[in-house]
Amino acid sequence: MVLSIAKKNQIEMPICEQVYQVTQGLVSPTEAVNHLMSREQVNE
Repeated sequence: MVLSIAKKNQIEMPICEQVYQVTQGLVSPTEAVNHLMSREQVNE
């Protein structure tokens, strides 16, 4: 639900996306952390 609202409003939520993928068995926790840590840093 959170991700669908975020996508509808074009809001990036990388942590929520990775938690979803881990809980659905799509990626391992290690893969999720590696993906998050490899993202380009941005000012928020």
